[in-house]
Amino acid sequence: MHGQDQRSTSASDGPRVGPTVVFWLLAGGGVALMTLCLLAPAVQEYRRARAQRLRMAGHVEALRAQTNRQRRIIEALRSDPGANAQLAKAQLNYRAPDEVVVHTPMTDAPMAPVQPPQVPSGDSAVEPPSLAAQAERAAQRFGLIALAADPTARPVLMVLAAAALGAALFLFRR
Repeated sequence: MHGQDQRSTSASDGPRVGPTVVFWLLAGGGVALMTLCLLAPAVQEYRRARAQRLRMAGHVEALRAQTNRQRRIIEALRSDPGANAQLAKAQLNYRAPDEVVVHTPMTDAPMAPVQPPQVPSGDSAVEPPSLAAQAERAAQRFGLIALAADPTARPVLMVLAAAALGAALFLFRR
């Protein structure tokens, strides 16, 4: 019987795992929540800037294509007399005296506007590392970034994070 009493007291004299685990859970959760609250506005601004940059890149590419077309037209007008005649016929409705014009629906239809080229959705030059991208996708899926950036919820979440850190420090003190 004396051996059984010794085992029970030696088991309770070992390291206390429970408070240590609770400390790290509270501290980690508090730090994670505080980080989310502090970085959420920057993440949203980064997303807006990246989307605008991608839109502008598509627009710039469309303008470059238009500039190249205009340069080819200018070069043709400078060097090819047939191009001048073709332009006069197309834009000024110039016709030779003996020329007969037959209108068809295809020739009278206005040209379709030029669509800007499609830009890939992911910009590999600025993509975060895979672990950060996974965390961002998870936060997006659960709406955490929008919640942490919400001006009414953000102070409450920051107080919760500070309370979790305070509770963890209180447990560590013991």
